[in-house]
Amino acid sequence: MFLPKTLTWRPSQEGYRFAMTDPNDIPGRDPESLNNKAAAAGSDGPPQGSECQNCHAFNPLGARFCSSCGNALTKTCPACGAEASVDARFCLHCGHHLAKDATSAESELPTGLITYLFTDVEGSTLLWQQHPLEMRDVMARHDSLITSAVEANGGAVVRPRGEGDSIFSVFPRATDAVGASCAAQQTLLLETWPGDIAINVRMALHTGESELRDHDYYGNTVNRCARLRSIAHGGQILLSEATAQLVRDDLPGEMGLRDLGTHRLKDLERLELVFQLLHPGLPADFPALSSLDAHSHNLPVQLTSFIGREEEINEVRGFLSASRLVTLAGAGGSGKTRLAQEIGAAVVGDYPGGVWFIGLASLSDPKMLRPHVADTFKVGEDALYGFLQGKSILLILDNCEHLLSDATSLVQWLLSSPGVTVMATTREALNLAGERTFQVPPLPIPGGNGEQDGLAEFPSVQLFLERAQVAKPGFALTTGNAEPIAQIVKRLDGIPLAIELAASRVKLLQPAEIASRLDDCFKFLTGGPSDVLPHHQTLERAIDWSYDMLDSEQQTLFRQLSMFHGGFTLPACGAVGDAAGGFEVLESLGQLVDKSLVRTLPSGDETRYYLLEPLRQYAAGRITPNEAAQAGGRHALFFRDLAEQAAPELRGPRQLEWLARLETEHDNLRAALMWGLEAGDAELAQRTAAALNWFWIVRRHVAEAVEWFDLVLAAGGGASAERASALVQAGFVSSMIRLDDLEGCMARIDEAHAQFIELGDGQGEMTARLHHAYILWFQRNLDSSSRIIAEIQLALRSYGVEWGDAFCGWFLGSAAWFGGDLTGASSEHSRGLAIFRRIGDLTLIAWTLLPLANVALESGELEEATTLYEECLPIMGDLGDRHGVGTVLLGLGLAAHFRGEADKAQLLFTEAQMNLREGSGGQGLSWAISNALIDTRTHALLVEATHRYQNGLSMPPAEWAQMVIADGEAWRARSKSNS
Repeated sequence: MFLPKTLTWRPSQEGYRFAMTDPNDIPGRDPESLNNKAAAAGSDGPPQGSECQNCHAFNPLGARFCSSCGNALTKTCPACGAEASVDARFCLHCGHHLAKDATSAESELPTGLITYLFTDVEGSTLLWQQHPLEMRDVMARHDSLITSAVEANGGAVVRPRGEGDSIFSVFPRATDAVGASCAAQQTLLLETWPGDIAINVRMALHTGESELRDHDYYGNTVNRCARLRSIAHGGQILLSEATAQLVRDDLPGEMGLRDLGTHRLKDLERLELVFQLLHPGLPADFPALSSLDAHSHNLPVQLTSFIGREEEINEVRGFLSASRLVTLAGAGGSGKTRLAQEIGAAVVGDYPGGVWFIGLASLSDPKMLRPHVADTFKVGEDALYGFLQGKSILLILDNCEHLLSDATSLVQWLLSSPGVTVMATTREALNLAGERTFQVPPLPIPGGNGEQDGLAEFPSVQLFLERAQVAKPGFALTTGNAEPIAQIVKRLDGIPLAIELAASRVKLLQPAEIASRLDDCFKFLTGGPSDVLPHHQTLERAIDWSYDMLDSEQQTLFRQLSMFHGGFTLPACGAVGDAAGGFEVLESLGQLVDKSLVRTLPSGDETRYYLLEPLRQYAAGRITPNEAAQAGGRHALFFRDLAEQAAPELRGPRQLEWLARLETEHDNLRAALMWGLEAGDAELAQRTAAALNWFWIVRRHVAEAVEWFDLVLAAGGGASAERASALVQAGFVSSMIRLDDLEGCMARIDEAHAQFIELGDGQGEMTARLHHAYILWFQRNLDSSSRIIAEIQLALRSYGVEWGDAFCGWFLGSAAWFGGDLTGASSEHSRGLAIFRRIGDLTLIAWTLLPLANVALESGELEEATTLYEECLPIMGDLGDRHGVGTVLLGLGLAAHFRGEADKAQLLFTEAQMNLREGSGGQGLSWAISNALIDTRTHALLVEATHRYQNGLSMPPAEWAQMVIADGEAWRARSKSNS
């Protein structure tokens, strides 16, 4: 029996990489059972559920722990290959929005008026700490019991939500939801749990309308049900007024309702009339609900919903359990105040003395700090200390930054009362002993191309939509506005205040119009609510509040940091910052980080710094023209030097490291090129572009490279080594996509050749002549091309230039292959491969393995070809070369086809098509597989396919595969005719 090999991502030292895995070789895996499982799924798709990565047992939909071994179930991120929990919504490794569950189709979930059932296990964190092994089996059984009750009553489990012990289900009928909750609760109470483990599940039911997107529900109705669940006790079932009204007259069996009165839920919004479900098989008496009304507090009622931040709330709650001083630090508009209030509501039950919110922004006199705190409790300043004694109390001190020193002294004094805990919001930490500082991050923003699917999963988009609906009732996410909305939240870097201000503009403008006006977001994003503090009414005022508190050196560095795009390292900051030595820059940079104006991001062995885009725009708006010219010049020189330092490294064993570094700095390199053009420094721009050319080629930024070379050469400059080098590189890279203008590409190279002769630059002259031969190669003038390349190869070999020798051999081997000399092609490529292996050039190792595999395929050596392709595939993956991956998959598909493995070939062709499309950068397929063209019929098919790809036209996988197979059959025919 044969199971086809499948493509997977495997962890490696450099990250995740492609690998071929044969399911028959996985220890403990029974191929027959796998085939049975696949057969049971039917022809409509894969089985419903998850496979355990530990024991490979199959688990049903909704399970989070393996029923066989108890291992936590995981899934693989399709973007980076990292493992994530089976219910994860975003990949923690790369931020990718994970695919929706392969459960029932979205059309099978109810829409319209729906009843929601939320459950979770009371005290589960402690249970996991005390019984880590037993809880795996316990939670698997818990999931099974609830899922069975839900499905038996006509409901559907959407997915686990929030903490790992919670389940979210939906029902078209409220009475069915009530029946399911009652049945589930009774089975849970009757279940015999191991040892002293007690599983007490709290449940809540709420009815309303929500939006169904990506196999999940969104909106205030869903959030309110979760809040209702949070105030219940284990074993208790709560109903909202909306649900109670629907089921009151139709309760099944011996069920009844108990009115528990109105309660303020922990979302700080309106009151809710709450009911408890009664049944003889359920406990009836519980302590008072843990709603806000059961505790002392002065948390303000909110008029708007709170979006996202579940992970942040949980992390800060952990800080509060370990420390009596927690600081929420963040830039203006990052949402510190609202987050602090929501955290206060979440922990109100942990502080018998209450949670008290004390805003300091309106105070300007430090002497008023202590009296202001005393006023909160309606006591005199002298009585405040005595009032605090013996109380377990949480004080939220909001906006401490403008009185930082005095606020720090106040906090020290407050903490002298043993029961007092302080949570402060500020732009920078208080720097007190025992302080736990939490940097409030922006809201997650979408990546990708802004397609509607999955977009509303992102809290930044949810915030925009909800605030837009307040400004313009009926506003909704559509295919037409999805991309501009994604652009808006990305341009604003997920800053809540900025997003809210942008959303308010939908009253007058379409999202696309809003997005187009964000180049100067400070003039545009004004007019916040009149009932908030002045420095929260516009984005500019919010940042003014922080900028004005900087000293002159910090302000200078902050302005100069606007030169960076996409972040920077400490050496780059030192080079661009206006300081004689590095220490002053380091000190000022540290202060900007502490004051939340600069953020940090660990990146390998080096810390990376960055400004959120609105902050960068603000800094750019404050810099003078002279200061910008000087800082911009230093920035451009630094990144020109970086590009030139990287160029030789891209042909050696450290190329992955340098490719990644250049990719990270690509925006800064673009800015350096643009500065050179705008400042009239053609030499700098030409040197930078020439140094980047190989990076652009390897990383498939060919179209962009051509555009940059057009610009830097148009900038002028007389005959010079810099211009000549740029001309050579421009001609070479342009020939890869301008197949209809190879004469123009040749003209640039010949101009460079003449300039090198004029300059007496023998090495440059040889380089230009070699590139002239490359263009002849692209023109299929193989005899002339091969003659010139062979002459230069001998010269390079005599000079001991191994890389150049082997690179010439790559073209000679390919020319031999085109001429039908398979032996000569194999000989040249094999020799070159040995050199590239010795040098450690992974790019050329991969690019040489590929034609060697093609030669083996055409020779009918299918196993050798497959071995070479499989060695090449993970290297292409490590290089991040989707186009190369697609080309290798194409070869593997042809090998499978010739072995008679039609299904496997079809799978590989489909994967190849996807990778070639995503990795082509608009080049189409011509450069990827033109080496394989033999007869005119196949060439015509390929030209048509390339045209369709370049113009965004679709081609079904089957049709595409047939075209490729026809090409492969031509290889086979050629091979047989030569034998």
